[in-house]
Amino acid sequence: MTETAGDLAIAAAICSRN
Repeated sequence: MTETAGDLAIAAAICSRN
């Protein structure tokens, strides 16, 4: 994966809010 765990966590948080 080119994305870090932090990036995935942020993306998941954004998707959860939307």
